[in-house]
Amino acid sequence: MMEIHLPIKNSSKTVNNLKENLKKEAQERKRNILHLIFKYLVDNNLLSVAEVLQNETQTGIHYQVCDNIDLEIVLQEYQSYYYTKFQKQPKILRKTAENEQ
Repeated sequence: MMEIHLPIKNSSKTVNNLKENLKKEAQERKRNILHLIFKYLVDNNLLSVAEVLQNETQTGIHYQVCDNIDLEIVLQEYQSYYYTKFQKQPKILRKTAENEQ
């Protein structure tokens, strides 16, 4: 019987690449969230808060949110997904401990 020898891929290299990709995706997700918040603040005329966010995070310098997305759309899509999956609306807010008394 003929033996076939396949080259073994360096699994540590693959794991490192996977970790690096996950890290980049997390950074991109955080950047996208900041941009969505920045656009929401500007759209709702909260300019001083938007300016502080921009100064603190360098948001809005090299990128801007596309026309077909905003924070409200993201929330609506999440609520729709959650309702479809669990047949109830998601809880987005809850009372703080000091208000529960």
